[in-house]
Amino acid sequence: MAKTFDLEIVAIIEDELLDLDWTSHVTVTLSYQTRVIGEQTLRDTVLFPDSEKRVVIKLHGFNISNMVGFKGFIQRLLPNDIDTELDDMNANQLAIADSNVDEGHDLSPGINLSVLSKASVIESFVHAYDVTEIGWGFIFYSSDQAEFDFGSCEFVLKKGETRLALLYGSLRIMPGKTHVLLRGHSVAALTEFLGMATLKGVRTVENNNTWLAHAIRSFEIQVDMIRTENLVLV
Repeated sequence: MAKTFDLEIVAIIEDELLDLDWTSHVTVTLSYQTRVIGEQTLRDTVLFPDSEKRVVIKLHGFNISNMVGFKGFIQRLLPNDIDTELDDMNANQLAIADSNVDEGHDLSPGINLSVLSKASVIESFVHAYDVTEIGWGFIFYSSDQAEFDFGSCEFVLKKGETRLALLYGSLRIMPGKTHVLLRGHSVAALTEFLGMATLKGVRTVENNNTWLAHAIRSFEIQVDMIRTENLVLV
């Protein structure tokens, strides 16, 4: 199973980093709490800040070396009932330190993912199109400046141990509000679509041989099926 992902970092450079233009290597470290998730170095890399002092660092095939730490981060990120209280809430989201090495000037951004908050579902809707086809929509909210794209995913809607429906749709967490639209078929009578139920991630459709396939199963929310709305699903 592939334990890699593509990472893009957008950083605002502080004025004291006057020698940034002379950077030849960039080493990025991701951590969660005390665990180092992974580290990758870009050699012979030159950074050019734009007019707003921003630089973009793109890493392809970033390897997850500590899946326990990455699992903890995913469980903290996605909405669920898992307790993810942290011992140290004062960690810096992005701390950059520069140092001279034999090969040239090395910039080492260390990103602590512990400070990212759990995304929440602030509103949800269900709509029955006919006897078997249903749609489900909800609104994600994230207060962090981070984006995570899970692609097309499968979800299951359950009421207790009774499976009500299988739903499919794309899941992407972005800063602010994100509308998620799912569509699928019910496997239970529509009279069962009352009261509280659980919507849970099952698998990724397109990336079922990567860490995403495990990560989406950390998604789990409680939904009230009393409320129904007409949704325009595309």
